[in-house]
Amino acid sequence: MQLIAPVTDYIPASILTTLGDIPVRGAVLPERLAGAIADLYLKSQGVGALPIYEALHLENTGVYIEEGSRNTAGAETFNGVGFQPSAIIFLAVDDTGGNLNWSVGFSTPASDHCIAMRANGTIVSQYNIYCIMINRDGANLISGTVVAWNADGFNISWAENGACVVDYTFLCLP
Repeated sequence: MQLIAPVTDYIPASILTTLGDIPVRGAVLPERLAGAIADLYLKSQGVGALPIYEALHLENTGVYIEEGSRNTAGAETFNGVGFQPSAIIFLAVDDTGGNLNWSVGFSTPASDHCIAMRANGTIVSQYNIYCIMINRDGANLISGTVVAWNADGFNISWAENGACVVDYTFLCLP
């Protein structure tokens, strides 16, 4: 469609020169925000400033990364995430350097899953009820399950048998 007359009484067709242009409110009159090249996203610059196009960076999507350590059973609450996560990715390792035990886990409001190297790095197991599992030898293990999702974070319920310490990092996705 070719615009040859004003779109409205306030936006003259002459400011829209290229397919993909967007009319925006300028300081006084409507202005043209030129269309961008592929794979750029429109980003607000706040009140009183025109939006810009830029590449989407993971840091701009609202992800949250944290790390911690745990050696006891019980509940642990993570607040300050800044949003209610829709999914969490967990990376965990046995705190004892001589053991080769690790865990990679995922949690959504519907389920927890992880894959774990256990028994000093000799057995790989899959679990569909834990987001973290460190199992040294069957008698010494610690596991975590996300049990609550809230507006600013989540809660993990930890279970421990014997003595075990887990160091973990997690990435929350919006």
